[in-house]
Amino acid sequence: MFNRRFLDSVRHRLINVMSPSLQSRKLKPKGVEDGFMVFVDYQNFYFHLRTVYEINAQQVNPLQLFESLAQENGFKIAEVMIFTGVPDAERDPKGSAMIQRRLAFFRHIGIQVFTAPMVYVNDRKEGRARAMERGVDLMLASELIKKVNAGVSKIMIVSNDKAFAQSVRIAADVAMGNGKVLEALSVIPEGFDPESLRMRGIGAEGIDFTTRIGLSQELMNDHMAVRIRDEGAIA
Repeated sequence: MFNRRFLDSVRHRLINVMSPSLQSRKLKPKGVEDGFMVFVDYQNFYFHLRTVYEINAQQVNPLQLFESLAQENGFKIAEVMIFTGVPDAERDPKGSAMIQRRLAFFRHIGIQVFTAPMVYVNDRKEGRARAMERGVDLMLASELIKKVNAGVSKIMIVSNDKAFAQSVRIAADVAMGNGKVLEALSVIPEGFDPESLRMRGIGAEGIDFTTRIGLSQELMNDHMAVRIRDEGAIA
């Protein structure tokens, strides 16, 4: 099995090879000049909702949540993109059906969805196959660089996977080649003890080469309260 260092090396080499060819593309996305493009590593985001904020991810409207976060910090959201692995329908019919319903909701509210099939690896300790994401981070990084090459200069990454730092550096170089300065944000838990989170195996330091913005429990609770009121009004 390949170790993490090897996989990181392969990913970074692929991105470095890819970025020069992308610089020949001059298509400029419309309507994004004043807002941030949001790139969501959904499995990482899901993990933080469950372990840090102790909230069921099924109850969260990511578009509304990130718009509230942006409003609190004085900027606008242009578009939200979610990247995630999807369980195999035969191996895990329940899990597959659940994520497909969730992704259908995301598409319905205007979020772009990018998916890759889960890879199943035999776990000798547990004596069963374990589902793992493969290629989702590369897909996110590739789309990020494509958007920046097409003219985007404001990005926000919702993940605490430090490996995305290299992608941000490359994106900054691509933006500079287009005569722009890349503004990059990443989201971290706010109001929690970092050492306590680290002891629980929860990364909460954001991504290097970005400006960190905090997502607090209070904002999350406000978001949940608004969701409940909206659902009550609809009912």
